[in-house]
Amino acid sequence: MNENNSSKINWLNIIFDNEFQSYLDLDILQEISMLSKSTRIKLNSKFFYEIKLRPEFKYNDIALEKHYKFLALSAFNRLINSDTKELYKGSSVEKVLNDIKSELALVKKFISSLYFYQVGYHGYHLFSSFKCLYNLIILKLYYSNISYSALANFGVSFPKLTSIKLSDVTLIKLHKDIIHSEDIVFPLNLNYLGISRLTVTEKNELFNPYEMLANEFYTNGSRNDLEEFLDNNPNLESLSVKNLSLDKVYNFKSLKSLEVWDLKSTDSVPKFPTQEGIERLAVNINLESKFLNASKLCKLCPNLEKLHFLMPSDSSFQKFSEKFLIPVLSKLPKAKTLIMGFHTENCGIVDIGNFPHIENLVIIDYLPYIFNYKFDKCINLKSIEFKSDEIEPDNEELLEGLRKLHNEYNNWVFKISVGRIKGFKLLQ
Repeated sequence: MNENNSSKINWLNIIFDNEFQSYLDLDILQEISMLSKSTRIKLNSKFFYEIKLRPEFKYNDIALEKHYKFLALSAFNRLINSDTKELYKGSSVEKVLNDIKSELALVKKFISSLYFYQVGYHGYHLFSSFKCLYNLIILKLYYSNISYSALANFGVSFPKLTSIKLSDVTLIKLHKDIIHSEDIVFPLNLNYLGISRLTVTEKNELFNPYEMLANEFYTNGSRNDLEEFLDNNPNLESLSVKNLSLDKVYNFKSLKSLEVWDLKSTDSVPKFPTQEGIERLAVNINLESKFLNASKLCKLCPNLEKLHFLMPSDSSFQKFSEKFLIPVLSKLPKAKTLIMGFHTENCGIVDIGNFPHIENLVIIDYLPYIFNYKFDKCINLKSIEFKSDEIEPDNEELLEGLRKLHNEYNNWVFKISVGRIKGFKLLQ
């Protein structure tokens, strides 16, 4: 080698030099290369090369279990189903409740969802044991009882909650529970709150925990505090309620979406004020007698963009369309999306070509009646979607109907998936 070039060595020249290669043992070099690769893989910073998770299923009383089972809750279940005298042994009940708290403390950081179903009167004392679940995101209570103060402090006990669903829940209020509506604290990140059939009771006999566990009780009557709830939540954007009266004034200042199952009105002129902010409205009008009230509500929401109607099953589509749907849509120029559920078994061919303004249409019906709808005259329509639980991509009856759709509407393209067929109009 030239000593003058030693400061700038060209290794490629050295490697391809015949004299250098004569000193190499290629077998040893290959072995060293493989060993080097293996060493690099082993030194890679991985705890596991591959992790596989497989659920373990256990059978108990023919019930399939795939969630963590609390031994303390099993003891609680045996206790409440034991002889009444056993329940009055306070030490037994207190011990079981304390065991539940202790066991929850071991796994509390892993629990993000809590679901009470048909816990009933036992929930009053049981629910307090779960207040340690600070990572809770979803809370669902059905047919269960909790203390009135527990509801008022949801935001304190479970600050990370994003979804709360309460249905058929009884709040047990003590005489010392003096809580005003402004004292109720909800989590800051809450984006869904569903409440239906919520009752409050002050029955004194419920407050003996052992007597309460041993005896069933039922409450009757309810009070609708929707107005107060809206006043305390002026920034509410979405609301779903069972009952709504057009004879009342509600604070819908920030509301954008409204769902109503039962719409009522006795006055000829509704007190319900015009709602400029509501853009989406869903109304159940499964009886022809509800046409008038639904029409009133639609007229009071002039900026509606999306409508969802559950249609009457005792009326022809033609009657429904002429008496309700077309008059309502003609006065809502911003309404571009219509969702409607209707059973057209006895209606024959249904022409929906005269719907004004509608660009996106969703139809919920049974198979094969989804093919009864004709929309070739819908000038503004850009997309249509048929929904049915019976829609399966490999259904022969469905595929035949889909072929007819393609032939009849050659300027449309249709896509099928489980539960739906979606069509898009091709640009001319």
